[in-house]
Amino acid sequence: MNAIDHQASCNQALARIIGRNMRSPGSRALVSEIIKEAVGSWAGDSSLKKKLAAPVMWAASRIARPQPAAQDGGMAADVGTLLTLLARKVNAERASGRPGGVGKQGEAVDAFLRNLDFGEILEVVEGADPHVMESIRSVNEQLWKYPAKVGALTVMAIALMNTSIKAAREVMHPIENSSAPISWRTSSSP
Repeated sequence: MNAIDHQASCNQALARIIGRNMRSPGSRALVSEIIKEAVGSWAGDSSLKKKLAAPVMWAASRIARPQPAAQDGGMAADVGTLLTLLARKVNAERASGRPGGVGKQGEAVDAFLRNLDFGEILEVVEGADPHVMESIRSVNEQLWKYPAKVGALTVMAIALMNTSIKAAREVMHPIENSSAPISWRTSSSP
């Protein structure tokens, strides 16, 4: 049995990413709000807990003060590591026959859809073209330094296309079953 704790490895990589973000000027206010929310939720309506939480709330408000921080460029490496570790975790769960989250996927998807603003996502996608193309040029330039990874990506693209086709069929299945047959008429002009 493999004794590797995949969740702990993912947590460590994610902690590095979050730690880098916490030190960035734009994220200090976010960290402050997270702390305030967590402590406020813990304190609830209890006067005693609110008094105990007061110093933490004061410290959280001090965290929000922006301070310049240097980025060392390691974020991309940490994100790559995190993606690799998540893939390793999923592969290990699949190999063991106990995929994570089974049975709660419907609830998770419902919560995701309820809280996702598709209009906002559409706006991002519609305006992404020039930025995506520039990013692809940069990725392409760096990727071709590693030909074996290009080959792996090609194989991965085929597997992703197959999965996408199966997913599209699954998405279309309820539409096919719930709608009446559509007859396509062509109008003939005299």
